[in-house]
Amino acid sequence: MEGRSENYTNLLQQLSETPLFRPIPTFTILNATLNHFKNPHKAYKTIHIAGTNGKGSTATKIASTLQNAGYTVGLFTSPHIHCFRERFQVNGQLASEEVVTQLLGEICQYEETTQEKMIWFEKIFVLACLVFRESEIDYGVIECGLGGLHDSTNVIQAEISVITTIGLDHCELLGSTEEEIAAQKAGIIKTASPVVLGCRLPRHVFENQAQKYGAQVYQIESRQDRSFLEENSDIVRLVFKILESNLGLKITQDALTEGLKKTPPCRMEEMSLDNYRGNLLKKTPLAVVLDVGHNSLGLQRLMDSLKKKYNYQKLTILFTMARNKDLKEALHTVLPQCSKMMMITSTHPRLNDFESLNRIACEVQEELNLRDVVVSDYQGDVQKSLEAALADCEDDELICATGSFFIMDACQKALGISQLP
Repeated sequence: MEGRSENYTNLLQQLSETPLFRPIPTFTILNATLNHFKNPHKAYKTIHIAGTNGKGSTATKIASTLQNAGYTVGLFTSPHIHCFRERFQVNGQLASEEVVTQLLGEICQYEETTQEKMIWFEKIFVLACLVFRESEIDYGVIECGLGGLHDSTNVIQAEISVITTIGLDHCELLGSTEEEIAAQKAGIIKTASPVVLGCRLPRHVFENQAQKYGAQVYQIESRQDRSFLEENSDIVRLVFKILESNLGLKITQDALTEGLKKTPPCRMEEMSLDNYRGNLLKKTPLAVVLDVGHNSLGLQRLMDSLKKKYNYQKLTILFTMARNKDLKEALHTVLPQCSKMMMITSTHPRLNDFESLNRIACEVQEELNLRDVVVSDYQGDVQKSLEAALADCEDDELICATGSFFIMDACQKALGISQLP
């Protein structure tokens, strides 16, 4: 269980009280902090990844491939599922509690001497930079937190930039159209640094930005038969082809093949029922799948991938969503494609409450005249909902929990799956 030392627990509590945003974006405070710590973000080469969906999976595959090739690799991703230290990994290992306590303590001590304070994501980015420098990494694979142009990670000078997908998410911060959001993501393009694009992006937006900085734009080919996960893999292949051509980076086919197999947790991940301690099952479903899809684009791609992989007759969805997401639009995407939906939630502060989830689900059900879809009511309780879904399942039924990163931990606990240390 996380938080074993008092100092560590206190520092995380202090971090949780840090503001998430500031009214006017600026890198001044962040740059001053990095300068105080002798610019740890410049101690290693970096690969920078932005996108509405798929950036975590793409970052993980790139990091794994580099590690397989013999490099020491830092991976910075967000959000975490079980443990805060998931965000800072070196060669697949979480930063230790002791290292995080020491370095986060140094950041907090420095801030006591400054008048202007960093926001939350700036602090954890500085922490990542310090962890990676101390670990003497060769490459840092850095995932943007939000957008790109004003994201805290955008102080790095990456060897290559990657934009995976563009969709309507975080519209209140990034813009209300795909082109406006693309312009924010294009903000990570740097001078003479190549940029790799996924296939369904407004290329002209990125080419306009790239021309200003003398950067070359590359884009994977569009293919109708390719899944979302396969698209991520094609992006990774193109990244290493360019790095070999531009930097002479040598990656063996074996290193790449094994790297492409690596995915982060809860990306269309099948869960074992070996440790499930609920009622004895009369029948076993085709699979129980967890997926962090958290916007309409990601959820539609999840639905498409489930149909492609599983020959199911019934689909039961356990669903939730964070308060800042477009719940109604997401339900318009998912509800027509399932046989039964159970609204779930947890104590996580960013998730919708059960009443809101259930009310809007019933509204969408009525709007779309989905009388055959059962919206079950277990008051949002994850354990009870999963137990009911498994107790009533057929052997041609697929069960999938999705809608947010922030529910995955509760779902795995309900299935009796052990957590990270």
